[in-house]
Amino acid sequence: MDKANLGKKPGAGAFAALYDATIKKDADRKAEANKEEIKKKNIDNNNNLPITSILPNPDQPRKHFDKEKYESLKASIQARGVDTPIIVRPANDKPGKYYIVAGERRWRCCSELGTEQIPVVVKVMDEKEAFIVSITENVQREDFHWLDECESYTGMIEKGCAKTQKEISELIGIPQQRVSERLSVANLPEQVKEVIYATPKFSIKYAVALLPVKNTNQMVSLVKKIKDGTEDITLDRFKREIEKAVSPEKLKPQKSSFQCIQRESVANGWNFVCKYRKDRPEDIVRIRAELKALDGELEKIQAGI
Repeated sequence: MDKANLGKKPGAGAFAALYDATIKKDADRKAEANKEEIKKKNIDNNNNLPITSILPNPDQPRKHFDKEKYESLKASIQARGVDTPIIVRPANDKPGKYYIVAGERRWRCCSELGTEQIPVVVKVMDEKEAFIVSITENVQREDFHWLDECESYTGMIEKGCAKTQKEISELIGIPQQRVSERLSVANLPEQVKEVIYATPKFSIKYAVALLPVKNTNQMVSLVKKIKDGTEDITLDRFKREIEKAVSPEKLKPQKSSFQCIQRESVANGWNFVCKYRKDRPEDIVRIRAELKALDGELEKIQAGI
């Protein structure tokens, strides 16, 4: 073979022209695809999207919105517009739409004010990543209710974002002690949570003190002492109220010991063993998540799916 022609593209004339056109077309297609990918992943902060193309976060950590601060934010947006773009991600299940990751209050205010477009930053991320970012953003806000924060960490375990308090603290960037405290009160009865939401003075320290009380009605009654009281009740006084409602034995600190739940049926050939530590509330959260998933699998089996 002639060394001078080695490495040259094959053919000549029309064939060579077709070869060049094919190569150029393929290069242009790749360049365009690359541009679209960059555009999807990093839309400039000054980019605006129609309000109607944005959907609320299906996993919104914030369940409680302070009405006074919300109205203040709306007045600010009406006067000066949105200073900080909201963060959104493409809705893979709804082409052309975007889910909010952070900034839902700003979006709600704009919707109520009749604003047609809102500044955004689009980030390509999966549901777990979006959930973590959303929690991190909210934890930095002073008005993020501690009950919502508690349920956020429970959600991280249920969704498989984290398994331990340490993993949660590292992902969110907060002390592990704070995570432990929040998880310990995450499973308060819904009836009790409703009263707590309506009682701004009821801090998480009071909720931790409330844990030895197992009766829901008693819990509600104790919270209402703070909600309806004409004077502030100190934490020490609240603990004394709890002592009146609970036997001294139940007020003793829990030991860091393993507990075991066991169920078995020899006739049907199944057994169920569940171990957890009383001082690790994330164990209970994880067990409930696993049982919920198991229940879903059993329903599929029963439906013949």
